[in-house]
Amino acid sequence: MDFFEIISSRGKLMAEIIDNVKVGLFIKELLKENRMTQDDLANALHITKAAVSQNLNGRNSFDIENLMKIAKLFKLSLDDLIATRRPIDQPDIDSEYIRMMKRGFEDFKQHPPQNLNIGNPDVYGKLFIEYLMENSLNVWIQYIIENKITYADNNLQIYSSISQKLVIYLLKHKLQSPELIIEAFANKFGQFRFDNLHDREEFMMLLSQNQAYKLFETLIVKKVQFKSTKFVLFLNFKLNESNPIYSRKILIEDIIRLKLFDLWKIMMDLVIKQQSFSSNERFFQMLSAANFLEGLKYFIQIIPAATRIETFGSLSVSKAMEYLMKSQQINVIMEAIKKQFVYDINELIILAINHKILNLLDEIIKTHPNELKAKKIALSLATSLNFEFMEKHPQIFTPDVLSYTLDHLSVLDSKREVLDGLVKIGATFSNKYMNQDTAEKMNRLLMKSKKGKN
Repeated sequence: MDFFEIISSRGKLMAEIIDNVKVGLFIKELLKENRMTQDDLANALHITKAAVSQNLNGRNSFDIENLMKIAKLFKLSLDDLIATRRPIDQPDIDSEYIRMMKRGFEDFKQHPPQNLNIGNPDVYGKLFIEYLMENSLNVWIQYIIENKITYADNNLQIYSSISQKLVIYLLKHKLQSPELIIEAFANKFGQFRFDNLHDREEFMMLLSQNQAYKLFETLIVKKVQFKSTKFVLFLNFKLNESNPIYSRKILIEDIIRLKLFDLWKIMMDLVIKQQSFSSNERFFQMLSAANFLEGLKYFIQIIPAATRIETFGSLSVSKAMEYLMKSQQINVIMEAIKKQFVYDINELIILAINHKILNLLDEIIKTHPNELKAKKIALSLATSLNFEFMEKHPQIFTPDVLSYTLDHLSVLDSKREVLDGLVKIGATFSNKYMNQDTAEKMNRLLMKSKKGKN
């Protein structure tokens, strides 16, 4: 009898003893546990969803070939699948950890905590604490943490991996004492870390969602010395120059990127307002780049007035202001000006003209008239055809300023509508400002006048 005959023979025998309803229910459980749908199973078996549905409901049965595929899909033997049992249900291969859970919590507590040895993986390569998390046995987990029972041996990789999972689990289920996990790990290895960005972000999100502000403040802001090798919180772990240890800067970037306003306020109150102005300028830009408007407003409100740095303009601040302009946050911009985040108000005004935010210009003219460079601003207003605005503020845009503008327009900008608009609001060619391009501009105006007569 060859192999295929053996399989066929076995298949006929199994077909007679398989409880289709029971097997169907078991496969449904496996699908649910593995977050799979009936469509997923149908695609894996290359059969229709209708056929899968009939088989799972016991109205029909999977053939032996498909049963073997299903068993392989869920890492079971064919016999286990047909008997609707998992390997851990078989008493002859139960791990000690599974038997310990089955005996119950009261039995577990009978053993002195210092005598419990649950830090080594079982025959399936799993730790006892992993079984507890998988089965949501939170009373057991809290007991282990509060009694400082070693849940993983001193192998750094295993201990680190399970500690990360445990911290996330405690926060996700709103359980107590995640700080004990972090402190215990840091005391042993001088650091605590999350090995990937997803876990790091989930940790930050859970801190915010659970309002775990005491944990955030105590472990991240106050106790953790980021430059110390004795107690460092690593949330971005790669020991090389391009990926340094989790610094305060990286922590701030995470909070800003995730827009965690409550954590941002804590960070602001305890750390950022004590930073140098150059650092604050960087945070200003980061908040804008992340479109974190709520955080930006609070930042501008609470930061002390900055000491002006002797420089002309600031690219990062300009980009931040551009974001505020797009959001029509005039009051926030005015507060930023007050706190000296704007080095050159005239550069800001030109940015506002380019974005057609003229109500910001009105506010600045009212509050900072002595800082305006009217001639520079007039050139920008003229080329963007904002003549009504200049006419509205004659105390700033005087006849002399308008004449200067007319004479100092480049040939490229000297379009007829620009020249005509300036002349209409009182600009004239003045001997004071004549330059080599003046004749060209005058000819353009004359040509317009000549066409008008015709």
